[in-house]
Formats: sequence, C-alpha cells, structure tokens
Amino acid sequence: MDGRLILFENRSGGSIIWTTDTSGLGVETVSLLNNGNLVLMGSQSRVMWQSFDRPTNTLLPGQTLSYPQILRPPATRSVTSYYKFVVNTEGIALMWENNVTYWRTDSVSSVTVKEVRFNANGVLELYDDMNKIVWSVSSKDFGDGSVSLRHLRMNQDGNLRIYSWDDDVRTWRIGWQAVEDQCNVFGSCGLYSVCGYNSTGPVCACLYSDSLDSGNGVSGCKKMVDLENCKAHTSMLVMKQTVLYGLYPPLDVDMMLNEEDCQDYCSNGTTCFASTSKADGSGLCTLKKTAFICGSTSPAIPLTSFLGYV
Repeated sequence: MDGRLILFENRSGGSIIWTTDTSGLGVETVSLLNNGNLVLMGSQSRVMWQSFDRPTNTLLPGQTLSYPQILRPPATRSVTSYYKFVVNTEGIALMWENNVTYWRTDSVSSVTVKEVRFNANGVLELYDDMNKIVWSVSSKDFGDGSVSLRHLRMNQDGNLRIYSWDDDVRTWRIGWQAVEDQCNVFGSCGLYSVCGYNSTGPVCACLYSDSLDSGNGVSGCKKMVDLENCKAHTSMLVMKQTVLYGLYPPLDVDMMLNEEDCQDYCSNGTTCFASTSKADGSGLCTLKKTAFICGSTSPAIPLTSFLGYV
C-alpha cells in the first residue's frame, strides 16, 4: 500500500530481502512492459522506478549501461562471480576482478564516455558525453528482418555475447562475442588448468590426468602436491608452445634462470612460483616470489596464475 515492491524471506512475512525503496513517492501502478522493463509509475504514467536502471548480467534492446555501472554474471553455487563488463570514462572493457583487463574497445581517450546502448537491431553502441557514437559493433545477423528477439549477456565463462532467437529451432544463437578465442579469457578454465584446442575448438584440461576438482564448487583442477610436501615431491613440468598469461602485471619478475637452475631454485625455495618458456632456443624460468608453487598459503595474486593455453 505504500508503493513498494518487497521480496520477503517467506510467505508469512519474514524479514525483507529486497525492496524498491519507493515508499511515499506516489506510486500507483506496476507494469511489465513489452520491452522487458518492469516499472513503477505514479500519476500521468510518470516512471518512479524501473528495472532497466538496475542491470545485472543482461541488457535488453533499448537498455543502456552508464558509467560506472557494470554487468556481472551470477555466482555458481557458493562462489561469487569474478568477471564483469564495465563502462568507464575511457570505454568499455571485460575484467577479471579489479586488476586484469583481458578485452577492451579501441582507444577513445580523446572523448569522455557516457554510456553504452544495446539496440533491437543487434547493434551495441558506445556514446560520449556529447551523445555521439564513438564505437559500435553489430551482430552478424544485423538487418535480418526475421529476428525479433535479441539480448546482450555477460556469461559465467567471462565472455560478452549478443544472442538472437532462432524461432525455427527454438534456441538462442550467438551473433557476436567480445573474445573470439575463449582461451584468451583470463582464468577461463579455473585453477591449475590449461586451455587447449581440439578439432571443435577450445577445451579445458588439467596439468596432469584425473585431477579435475569439482567437489568444492570451484572450477579447475587439483593441486599436483600438497604445499606441505612440495619440497619432497617436486618435479619440473615443461610445457612447450604455451603462453602463461597469469603473471600479472607481466613485468613483475624477480629473476631469469635456465631450466636446470630454475628447478634447483624452486626445489629449495620456500616461496616460489615458476613458469618456463622458450626464447631464442633456450629454456627460461621466470620466478615470481609474490605467488607460489610451494611454501606459502596466502598468495598476493590468485592461483589462476597457472593458467595458459597450449
């Protein structure tokens, strides 16, 4: 009666979980519009609150995302989402947590970004504060008159996609995605994992067989050894034609060693994170002591540092 939408914990009127906070604003009606927007309206159909102003992981046609709003995919089981689609003053970007940007628009630094809009024709447009388009991308079915339903969604795999409804097969098809190669999405396969390829495209795998870890609600693989026993059971795993992009920032390196010295150092070290790479025909070891393979239980960066693609 006071003009709020309220979500209660149970049907008998338990504690309030969520509310629109529109009490006393003169709300008279609530309507779900044809464009998917849920609105609370006052006199003369004046909008007092609308769901389009509070996006979660999806933009519908006609909906905008303004600085500093974000799209974040829902959590999986007990794990919160690490990925987000952000609008900032320089453009739009996909980020892992707050420090890793793995996709962004071309530089538009000469202007101040205002918002991104998703249109019914499948075009995603970025506007500056003068209401001019400074960047845009369209779905591959742009101009197809048979497509009547579209949406833009930030997915749990860290990719941003435009979807179009295929009425013939009754399913959503991908019309565009920000990161074409899923292996380039930071941390795409989870902890201690690698992203590789087969005949169908990118696939996730563990560093060694039978190590998939799905019991704790976190995607990824099991550790090869317990940290307490690391020194007694160390081994060197060399992965050729592999890019390890988990070192972040990339230039945060302590020393460079060859493979033999690297193995010796990490076998005797207490705080060592090592990665091997091939350069000029010789094996190099990049050491970063702010993270770890053995000896530390509180890394400065999460263990997605071990991820790469083969």
